[in-house]
Amino acid sequence: MTKRGARRIEVRPDALEEFVSDVDRRSEGSVWTAGGCKAYYLDDNGRNFGLYPGFATGFRRRTRRFDPASYEMAA
Repeated sequence: MTKRGARRIEVRPDALEEFVSDVDRRSEGSVWTAGGCKAYYLDDNGRNFGLYPGFATGFRRRTRRFDPASYEMAA
């Protein structure tokens, strides 16, 4: 942010939708969302909003580098 002179950063709506759709798709039928599991990371409809559906190494690989194209930055 300092390098780009930004004081505010927000995820672009299309990037967020793409990520959420991927998480929803990958969570479908998993042990976390199927079979009546009741936990803090599921909303009232059983939708996973807090767990990454995969291994920690995959999450780390996906988030290792910052992709400025997915964000809007402003001074």
